Parts: sequence; structure tokens; C-alpha cells
Amino acid sequence: MATVKCVLKKRGRPSVEWTDEQGDHIFCCGYIDASTESLLPECWECADNVNKAQYGMNGWKAGK
Repeated sequence: MATVKCVLKKRGRPSVEWTDEQGDHIFCCGYIDASTESLLPECWECADNVNKAQYGMNGWKAGK
């Protein structure tokens, strides 16, 4: 939810994954390595990357 400072100094394209009473839960889509066409390792490890959104949503649903 846009809580981590990006190690690459500039966040990737934002993605709103879900909205609740606290507002939008925004994650980062990260950056792609042009030579391998896969997500950069720094982005893969980031807690704000969109690939971690399901874990956040599961925690949110469990708390309801």
C-alpha cells in the first residue's frame, strides 16, 4: 500500500488492487529487465510490488 521507499529511486506504474473503508490499496507494478523480460530482482523482493497484493488482501479479509 505504497509503504516502502523504492530502492530504484522511482516507483513503477501504480496499480489500485482493491478499495475499502481505509481507501485505495495501491501497489507498484515494478520494472521489467529488457534483456530477460522478467521483473527486476529488486522489484520482486519489494513488499509494495503487485505480486504481493493477494497476501495483503487475504490479511485484510481475515481481519474483518
